[in-house]
Amino acid sequence: MVQILTTVAQPIPETPNELDLAIDFVNTLDVETDSDALATVGGLTDWFTERELLSPRAARPKEADRRQAVELREALRSLMLANNGGPREERAGETLKELSVRTLRSLRQNVSRLAGGQRQGLCHQRYSIIAARRTSSR
Repeated sequence: MVQILTTVAQPIPETPNELDLAIDFVNTLDVETDSDALATVGGLTDWFTERELLSPRAARPKEADRRQAVELREALRSLMLANNGGPREERAGETLKELSVRTLRSLRQNVSRLAGGQRQGLCHQRYSIIAARRTSSR
């Protein structure tokens, strides 16, 4: 008698939609190919614009924005790896906190310059990514 064994694969749990953006952001650095979408200010602008996170009317990012974005990406990468059993960079949580505070300050300073919500700059978008990550980790 031949016995046929069947296995039912368990579906891989999907990530909550709020995390997809954070995961895509972290993956702007492909560690396998050493390709970095955020290596230049133009790359940062393209990445945010392609995802409709940066309005064409918004101020263009500067080198300081790019450096902050990379800092945020690496802090998120460290925390994501630690959440999956990997090593955690000592300062990752503190870096995320510092970037959140800086972004909130910048938002407060820029709120008077926003034209009725029509211009959402990079600062607002960075905060959105941070907020999405914090909300999902609770």
